[in-house]
Amino acid sequence: MVDDGRGMTKDEIGASRPTEAHPSFVLRPPSSLVLLLVALGVLLLLPFPDDRAAVDAVRAGDAARRVYDYPAAVSAYRQAVARQVWNPTPWLRLAHVHVVMQENVAALQEAYAAGSRGGFTPEVRAELGQAFARLGDTAAALEQWRQVASEVPEAHGLPRVGWDALERVADGFYDLGAWEEAEALYRRLLMARPDPRVAYRLGLLLASRQPEEAGAYLRQATHDPRFQAQADLVLSVLLQERSGPAEAAAYLGVAFARVEEWRLAEQQLSRAVAQRPNSAQALAYLGLARDQLGQDGYAPLVQALALAPEDPLVHTLMGYHWKRLGWWEAARVEFEQAYDRDPANAALSAEIGLMYAARGDYETARIWLHEATRLAPREAAFWKLVARFYLDRAFEVAQEGLPAALRATELAPDDAEAYDLLGWALYLNGDSAGALGALNRALALHPGLASAHYHMGLVQARRGDREAARQAFARAAALDPGGPIGRLAQRELPP
Repeated sequence: MVDDGRGMTKDEIGASRPTEAHPSFVLRPPSSLVLLLVALGVLLLLPFPDDRAAVDAVRAGDAARRVYDYPAAVSAYRQAVARQVWNPTPWLRLAHVHVVMQENVAALQEAYAAGSRGGFTPEVRAELGQAFARLGDTAAALEQWRQVASEVPEAHGLPRVGWDALERVADGFYDLGAWEEAEALYRRLLMARPDPRVAYRLGLLLASRQPEEAGAYLRQATHDPRFQAQADLVLSVLLQERSGPAEAAAYLGVAFARVEEWRLAEQQLSRAVAQRPNSAQALAYLGLARDQLGQDGYAPLVQALALAPEDPLVHTLMGYHWKRLGWWEAARVEFEQAYDRDPANAALSAEIGLMYAARGDYETARIWLHEATRLAPREAAFWKLVARFYLDRAFEVAQEGLPAALRATELAPDDAEAYDLLGWALYLNGDSAGALGALNRALALHPGLASAHYHMGLVQARRGDREAARQAFARAAALDPGGPIGRLAQRELPP
């Protein structure tokens, strides 16, 4: 769910302030005293000085969160908590940011702190469920989310806060494979207001059981460019007639794999091979899906190879299995077996090049990577691979890396990664001003691209703007917690 970073209202600030009990009888004071008491009452109803400081701190946190500066957001929310420890709002904001940063124990503690101060509202329970799910406690996550589903009012007139909580819970059910519960909540959300992302997910969930209704939802999703390509791909599969349920499940499973919906893919492909166990491609894709889910896809891949030893796709997917495990030589062998059977496939050339690069044979790697661009000269993806190969090693940047990055931006003018690579290439080539322009373009296209923030930090550090560099590194670290970019960015931040 997109974090809209809305600010805290005066009602949120004052909602939990303790009040004095009213006496059971009232004395009638003189009229002048009445005026004095009224004036004092008005003063008491005004926000405390701490209230204004807390409001400002929360607003600062929201502003930082909108631009992905999560460490700054945490600092601001903690200031609000220090001033108003009884107020649940900044505690809940803290929990949300720590879930995004994958600091799940902290998120759990802060969500409980919010609940103990303002009640266990749907918003608090939604955040608790996210933290529990990230910590691997599926049962506790489902318990929290089912409570939300029972508490949030139905459909029409659903307030924005209720929508947000319900959407987070629906996504949680979806990610854990509790699809019936996810479907029910997505339907409720769409009754409240149209949303292409919700329509897309509901279409995916219905594709195998109610293809006509699924098609209607997927067509709604095609109006949003974020989901158009994926929705069109699944729609094209739904519109084709199949010879039987096994074939239909296999084709739908492959479509789910191609749009990286791995849990749905695994479900459909398991169904397909149970009905038709000699389908080599279904078995191979099943192995891929299981690998992507953190399971072991080796067994179905071996079966697929035994059934179709000459199929380049089967060899390719076995290559991805070994690549995921870091067995570069085994992966290279499979990719080359596939290439021998499909020499016009640029993706196979690229994969072979990457395997040679992984084993340190850079001369052979560059030959294969350039072969990919020769086979598919108008595919930006292969030019990006070539650029990254040279930039990762700070090798022949001016001669090879920079031209490849420029070519990628020409072929894909709306591709944030291409502009990120161009900015990085310009930085390595000593052009800080050009790098700044390219990276600003990358971040305008994709504000959450961690690598672009990291490279922006390098550029700003070279320009001497320490605060801008710190902010960029902080955003990169928060956007890729525990990942390679996040670790690089964390090294640049002061302890």
